[in-house]
Amino acid sequence: MTGDNIYKSLESKKDTNNHCFKNVFYNYNYQIKRLIMKKPTIIIVDDNQTFRQSLILLITIENIASVIGKASNGIEFLGLLADNKPDLVLMDIDMPEMNGIEASQKALELMPDLKIIVFSMYGNEEYYSKMRELGVKGYILKSCHIDEFEKAIRDVMKGKNYFFTDLKIKNIEDNELKVVDRILSEDSDLTITEIKLIQNIYSNSSN
Repeated sequence: MTGDNIYKSLESKKDTNNHCFKNVFYNYNYQIKRLIMKKPTIIIVDDNQTFRQSLILLITIENIASVIGKASNGIEFLGLLADNKPDLVLMDIDMPEMNGIEASQKALELMPDLKIIVFSMYGNEEYYSKMRELGVKGYILKSCHIDEFEKAIRDVMKGKNYFFTDLKIKNIEDNELKVVDRILSEDSDLTITEIKLIQNIYSNSSN
């Protein structure tokens, strides 16, 4: 190997080492910042015990927040608020005895500054609109990615709102389906071929 080649080889290894060092240093700083930053305190309200425990485990492992309480319905949750002042509440909607809508309304009457993020399986417009009217700070689906889950919590803790973006798309698709169903149910002069064409167009636009 010539002198020039040896020099280039050493420089290449130096660049690689510097790049690796920068990555390690960045990751180290990121982890330190996560540990130093005050974690928000959270109460989880969900009637599914398995889901509650899984969510607590996830939040703990990822160092996202400190879970200070859990409830299986709105009544239990309101009882917890008597002795706990969480930074944030993760609220399900469909629960026995008192659902998430009523629980959120009562909680916000007691604590107007309480930050509530709806964490539900339901993305329909009725629930979405009602919870926004009540003053919740966020609405995400249980099917969301962990990155979106963390972002929702971070944004709300910074004083922002976070509402998932899939609802508009879902509403458009639902409306398209209603239009197609209405056309197909009406007495019209459409031929079988034309009806199949409409069905194919809708099917392809939804995939």
